[in-house]
Amino acid sequence: MTSHSSLERALINVADCFTKEEDKDLRNCLEELDGLKVSPSEEGPFEELKKDLPTEKSKLDLKVLPKHFKYVFLEDNEAKLVVINNTLSHDEEFRLVEVLKKHRAAIG
Repeated sequence: MTSHSSLERALINVADCFTKEEDKDLRNCLEELDGLKVSPSEEGPFEELKKDLPTEKSKLDLKVLPKHFKYVFLEDNEAKLVVINNTLSHDEEFRLVEVLKKHRAAIG
């Protein structure tokens, strides 16, 4: 049997194995918990969420890629990031990005 604190033993229904000191410790913990009862409806440091506010766009943490790869965004707002080969010609890169944009729903 592994050693548990008195509160852990109470939670797993082995309170009958308590020593007098553990029983006293448990009672003190329970009294402290009873004194902390707070209703969620009471005023607190909470504020109501506003649905109309746009969510802040999180900045992507781009990692350093090997020299033969580079990042390309499929959308203007820096969304749908893909990694492509860096050695493609400008025309090849343009055509690849167009195909990826066309089929981005299938990509995910």
